[in-house]
Amino acid sequence: MVVAKAATPADTPAARPDDKPAPKLAEKAPGKTVDKGLEKVAASKASEKPVEKSSDKPVPQEASAKPAAESATRVAKVDAKARPEPKAVVMAPGIVKSATNAPGVEVAAATPTADGRLERSVGPQQQSDNLYKQALLMLQQGNGIEARPLLRRALQANPANGAARQALANLLIESNSLGEATALLREGTQQSPERPSLWTTLARLQVEQGDSAGALATLEQGASHAGDDAGFNALYAVMLQRTGRHDEAVKRFLTALRSDPAMPNWLVGIGISLQALGRDGDALQAFQRAREGGRLPASLVAFVDARLEQLKPH
Repeated sequence: MVVAKAATPADTPAARPDDKPAPKLAEKAPGKTVDKGLEKVAASKASEKPVEKSSDKPVPQEASAKPAAESATRVAKVDAKARPEPKAVVMAPGIVKSATNAPGVEVAAATPTADGRLERSVGPQQQSDNLYKQALLMLQQGNGIEARPLLRRALQANPANGAARQALANLLIESNSLGEATALLREGTQQSPERPSLWTTLARLQVEQGDSAGALATLEQGASHAGDDAGFNALYAVMLQRTGRHDEAVKRFLTALRSDPAMPNWLVGIGISLQALGRDGDALQAFQRAREGGRLPASLVAFVDARLEQLKPH
């Protein structure tokens, strides 16, 4: 690699004898202005003839620096045109900051709260979720009265919020507002059909109001959405059993028992349907499991003992 030798004073071209020094501005004399001096300089410049440069004459350093500076200026202007203009980023209402460090990035507008803090605006779904979480805190503190309006606002923001709807329906049932709870749940089965608890709660409420046929119809409609949900299938099995559809009831009880094989109520239920179908051996096993599991409610002990006595071989 050839390294350029640094210029020394000896290498620098000497000033030519015929180069005329640039005229100086006339110094300002006391009591006079600089205008006359400027006029003399202009006249002197006009009388001078331009010196033609030959190709073999060295170019002074001052002369070569000017074209380089002009070239750099033109490049800078082209680069500035090619660079995208920075977008304005809204930091708060009425305040705009240039995002020179991140072109093309925009920040959502912030909304001032009552205490002066800036809060980002959120969508209806997020707003609904936030209100539901606030309501849960109220419920954990045993304050259902304050939780209720929060849940209503959550449903107004997002009617498909099944969790908020379920919680509000439970509060309405507790306060004996059964009509409003029924309407709320019925609407919920349309807004959030994939939530089995809405179908189950609606059916239970219909049973309590004496509408067993309506409860069975509700469960039949929700069966395709409930899947293996234990609570839904257990209630569905009971309603099928009441109408004499024991074969279907057994299948639903088995689905429910997969989540809790020792649930005594479901074991008693499947035992009743198995006995009705003439499957006494299977029914006996179901009643024995319910009796020996240690979780059988006292209200069912006498009933199970009577069935065991009937089914025992003599």
